[in-house]
Amino acid sequence: MTIHLPILENAQEAAAVAASEQEPEELPCLNLLIVDDDVSISKSLQGLLERIGHKVTIYADALSALDAYKARGFDVVLSDVAMPGMNGIELLRELRAYDPDSRVLLFTGQALPKLIEEAGRAGALSVLHKPFELNEVLKAIRSAYFHRRAAAVGR
Repeated sequence: MTIHLPILENAQEAAAVAASEQEPEELPCLNLLIVDDDVSISKSLQGLLERIGHKVTIYADALSALDAYKARGFDVVLSDVAMPGMNGIELLRELRAYDPDSRVLLFTGQALPKLIEEAGRAGALSVLHKPFELNEVLKAIRSAYFHRRAAAVGR
């Protein structure tokens, strides 16, 4: 499996990439949780997202990530689907049972319609397909963040 992420040399370049698809409101610095048993993917995403100001915590397994979410909460969770033990969809279900307002994005190397449908039914706000670009990740994070804010305002 290969993930293609651009290597951004400095914070200004990373900020320019982030600003390329702006929403009407500025996205604040978020507390993000990345869950993937492939540490190289997690660390790549962590580095890129931290360069543009987000705080990123990574876990290699879903159970540890679930415990961390319960202990501290996170603004948005990004999880791989295929992991040993508890997979990403099972993690999503556990997160939604614990916190119905949790914002969870999934990513996968398998573009199977059945998988995408199952993720949607479980409450995923987006499913990203590997390999993905940083702009796709940022757009999905932004959409998830504003989705929950809009839902909270409508209550």
